[in-house]
Amino acid sequence: MKHVSIPASYEQWRHFTEVNCRLTLTPNYINNRLSALQNNSDAQTREFVTRYGSDQHQRIIAWFRRALNES
Repeated sequence: MKHVSIPASYEQWRHFTEVNCRLTLTPNYINNRLSALQNNSDAQTREFVTRYGSDQHQRIIAWFRRALNES
């Protein structure tokens, strides 16, 4: 199994998302992810915070907002 490190910068995150995950960061996709990530009742969001911590959670939200501003 290949080890995947957690992106430490916006550029690393964007590359990982678009290249490794093959996701297109469209405004619709970004808005859907932001909605889920900002919903503390969302099971996947709670799992994300448990697994990666609240600091990483806040970074991901900021990175999605940046990507939305760039779209």
